[in-house]
Amino acid sequence: MNDYPYDLGPYSRAITTTSKDAQTWFDRGLNWTFGYHHEEALVCFKHALESDPHCAMAHWGIAYVLGPNYNKPWELFDPRDMANTLSATREAHAAAAAAAENASPVEQALIAALEKRYQSETPIDDLYVWSTDYANTQLDFTKIKDIEIRMDTTYVTSNGRQPLLALDVKRVEAETHGHRVTDQLLSQIKKVESQLPEISTPSLEVQSVEIHR
Repeated sequence: MNDYPYDLGPYSRAITTTSKDAQTWFDRGLNWTFGYHHEEALVCFKHALESDPHCAMAHWGIAYVLGPNYNKPWELFDPRDMANTLSATREAHAAAAAAAENASPVEQALIAALEKRYQSETPIDDLYVWSTDYANTQLDFTKIKDIEIRMDTTYVTSNGRQPLLALDVKRVEAETHGHRVTDQLLSQIKKVESQLPEISTPSLEVQSVEIHR
């Protein structure tokens, strides 16, 4: 645990787990996810699951990073890779959902939303339809009162297309169907940015935000 060779900075997102090691490995996986290094993120989420087999968010992390991202959008998956990915992501999501009973409301919302990203083991012609369904589902997260900064899930990054600079306010509003971006939100984003590892800076993508009307 303590001999991990990478310094990913202090950013942490508390999850429901009884294992300190699982929390540490989840944070590492999340930070790698912010940096679009999904291969190393997967390694970390699997270590989190080894430390706590009942950790719903470890399963969530595995399901999330096995899917598309900025460096590997849907169109770069060949047929075999696509079949294996949809099977593995749906299996990981099912495990997350099965373990979600004791998870927090935020975690349950994240897990429920992820189902929209992988709706079938049979791919459709335009997989960005699923990505958009997933992103639009996440816009309901603001109904959960204890979310201050929405974790790692926004319209743009979950869509799997071009990342969005956090402080491009007009474009944020356009991409989130006219939701208003407040000064408080920008302050929160800057605070998150200061804690993220160098792998995800200097261009902070909007990966953790709260959208206001």
